Amino acid sequence: MRISFLSKAKTLLFSCVLLLGANIISSQNLAIGTPVLNFTKACASSTFNTYSLSFTFFPTSTLQPSNQFIIELSNAVGSFASPTPLTTISSNVSPVNASFSFPTNVSGENYIIRVRSTAPVAISAQSVGFAAYYAIHNTPFSINNNVGTALVCDGGFTLLSIDNNASSPTNFPGLIYKWFRDFAVIPGATGPTLNVTDAGDYYVIADYGEQLNMKA
Repeated sequence: MRISFLSKAKTLLFSCVLLLGANIISSQNLAIGTPVLNFTKACASSTFNTYSLSFTFFPTSTLQPSNQFIIELSNAVGSFASPTPLTTISSNVSPVNASFSFPTNVSGENYIIRVRSTAPVAISAQSVGFAAYYAIHNTPFSINNNVGTALVCDGGFTLLSIDNNASSPTNFPGLIYKWFRDFAVIPGATGPTLNVTDAGDYYVIADYGEQLNMKA
C-alpha cells in the first residue's frame, strides 16, 4: 500500500511541474490587435501626406525593453512578400496611436497594413484593404492652349493634346491619363494626346484611380 501511495504522489507532482511549465511559456506570447485605420483611402501629395491608425496589444508585461512596433505596408495587391515600413514606434502603453506618411510610389486599389513587434516577435492581423495613390502632379492643367472649341471636317480629325508648360503633368513621364467624351471614359485612351473624329465635350484627367481627378 505504501508503494502505491508514493507512486501516485510522484505522478501528481510531475503533472504540476508540467502545468507550471506550460503557464510560463504562455506568458511570453504577445497578441497585437488588428490595426484600425483613421482613413478609408489615401490620396497623398507634396502638400498632404499625414495619416494615422491605432492598435492594441496584450499583455503589456511581455514587452522587452528593446521592443519596437513596425507599421508595414503591403504592395498594391495586398502581398507582404516584401513589405514597406511606414514608421517604427516604441511604446509600452496600449492602445498605440501612430502617424505616418505614404511613399511616393504608392499606386493601387488593394493595399493592406499590419503591425509587427520585434521583442517578442509577433504580427497582427491585417487591416481592411484600401486604395492609395501619391499624386505627384496635383495642379490644374490645360489642353490645346485653353481653346474651348475645335472644328472637325467630315472624314477628318483634330488632335487634343495636354499643354506642355510649367504646370503640365507631362513633366512627370510616369503618369497615365483618362480621356472622357460627354462624361464617358474613352477606352484605351491613356496618353497625353487624343485624335478626335466625333463631336462632343472632351476632357482629360491624370489617372489616380478614384482618389484624385485633376480635370482639364
